[in-house]
Amino acid sequence: MEKFVKDIQRAYSSIQDFCVKSCESLQTPDFSAEDKTQMQLRAEKTYTYIHQICHQLNSVLTRENSDQGISEILKRKEFKDIEVEENDMEVYRNFIGNCLEQGKVLMDSITLVLEASKEETG
Repeated sequence: MEKFVKDIQRAYSSIQDFCVKSCESLQTPDFSAEDKTQMQLRAEKTYTYIHQICHQLNSVLTRENSDQGISEILKRKEFKDIEVEENDMEVYRNFIGNCLEQGKVLMDSITLVLEASKEETG
């Protein structure tokens, strides 16, 4: 799970950096229309990617609130050697919920970049 957390942190940082650089670029007088178009395409792809991840995270949370959650799956006899505390499950749910919230913040940020770039182009 530690690797997963680091991957999410890297992705968040990368997207945040893209948003900051995009805003700075839009304020540069020599930023061409072609550059703006490329930035818009990248932002749209990124938005779609983050939206898909948020959908998957939402599915995980929905599953965890049902009788098919990971804690129920781990109770099966083929997983009898794996011990999971209820506290571990709460940490897991909170982590997924926090990732979902951060994903929504990223989508909002990318939306602002898209809106700003479209205003600049016309």
